[in-house]
Amino acid sequence: MLRAGGEGSPEVSSTGVVYASTYQGLFALDGPSGATMWEWRPPDGGKIGSSGGLDESIGLIFAGSLGRAFYAVNASTGRTVWTYTTSATASSCAGEVWSSLGPLARGSDVYFGAGGTADVDENCSSVLHRLDKSTG
Repeated sequence: MLRAGGEGSPEVSSTGVVYASTYQGLFALDGPSGATMWEWRPPDGGKIGSSGGLDESIGLIFAGSLGRAFYAVNASTGRTVWTYTTSATASSCAGEVWSSLGPLARGSDVYFGAGGTADVDENCSSVLHRLDKSTG
């Protein structure tokens, strides 16, 4: 059993692979046994703030980091396929990619939110991003 802190919605493939995330990384687990098949950590060193949006037809799962980056990860190998960096400045919360729901993959696009805060006194806006799933 995977035990660690974090947010995110697990995804389950048609073959029974469970994709789950913690703040530390994204994991592919064998559904029946629970054994870890691979583990992926954001190359930017940031914590995972959002994951999901599995697209089995192209073999990708998506993850966003609090380090202001969004990634396409190969669902079979756990290798980074492409990276998209949000356009926020280092002092702004607007670029952090986090959501308890996770990215939404539809058609040829993947949608995700970046920024925002639960603190209503902080002036920090959110941005909805739409990227091509295959190329970022």
